[in-house]
Amino acid sequence: VHTVVEIGGVVSDRKSINLPNHPIEMPYIGEKDEADLLFAVKEKVDFVAASFVRRKEDVIALRNFLNYHGGHSIRIISKIENIEGVQNFDEILKHSDGIMVARGDMGVEIEFEKLPGIQKRFIRKCYRSGKVVITATQMLESMIHSATPTRAEITDVANAVFDGTSAVMLSGETAAGDHPALVVRTMAKIAEQAECDAFEMDAYRNLSCDIDETDLTNAICDAAVTTARDLHAEIIIAVTKSGATARRVSKFRPHEVILAATPEEKTFHQLALSWGVFPVLSLYQSDTETLFLHAIDCAKQVGLAKAGDRAVITAGVPLNLSGTTNLLKVQTVD
Repeated sequence: VHTVVEIGGVVSDRKSINLPNHPIEMPYIGEKDEADLLFAVKEKVDFVAASFVRRKEDVIALRNFLNYHGGHSIRIISKIENIEGVQNFDEILKHSDGIMVARGDMGVEIEFEKLPGIQKRFIRKCYRSGKVVITATQMLESMIHSATPTRAEITDVANAVFDGTSAVMLSGETAAGDHPALVVRTMAKIAEQAECDAFEMDAYRNLSCDIDETDLTNAICDAAVTTARDLHAEIIIAVTKSGATARRVSKFRPHEVILAATPEEKTFHQLALSWGVFPVLSLYQSDTETLFLHAIDCAKQVGLAKAGDRAVITAGVPLNLSGTTNLLKVQTVD
């Protein structure tokens, strides 16, 4: 690749090169990637973030590789950071477990003035389909060296929360910054306040979600959120094995806290990334009555419910099987 410097600047080590409007045809998973993925499977990681995803075939290839080597439970977060990924977003989303809106590299290949609109559209499409979405890159960039964020950065983080993002992520600020712990505390403070403001402004009240008339679980979760709102319940409890029920409840962005009770440790960890979900490890149960009582007890133990609170509970029969959500119950906490 031959380049000509048009506007000079400092180039540091370990930087990538972008070739806008010049698609590079090469296998998505290289030898180094294979070694990294095998390590991920061995260490039983919860997520793999797939960089520079261009089309659905990249995600399918990654999924097949993980499955072949025993990584069936590892969830794939596709990073959208090039023009092809933007153009093929819908098909990439369909085959991914989540999306990372990686604005840094994306901003190199796409006109920078288009980035805010792209970010908002991608976040909307993700929550409509019940997929995790992470907003990342340069969120608190000035804090790599500064002890305080700029006002524009504060607004940037808050706006991502207002849009309904599942998570915000730091990169250079913590990987190479002068005070990483302070940056994390700062972002957490901004996000918590923004979420409170979002509820006060009813920012999530009229969010529309994709509806599949054949999806019973989605219908039950929709009903759970509506019931909780109409009855002014304090908590929605999703009893789940795979985490799918809690994720479907999450996509409606309810005002009530979502407690996900799961007996699966992998699901427990993965649900920590879902919007509004507080996961807890629970025990397998043999009957529905014990299941509901145990779910309420879990909520009380972690301080999310108290006597007199009204809880909306979702679960499925037969018990302890994925994809069977078909129960909805309203119960007052004793």
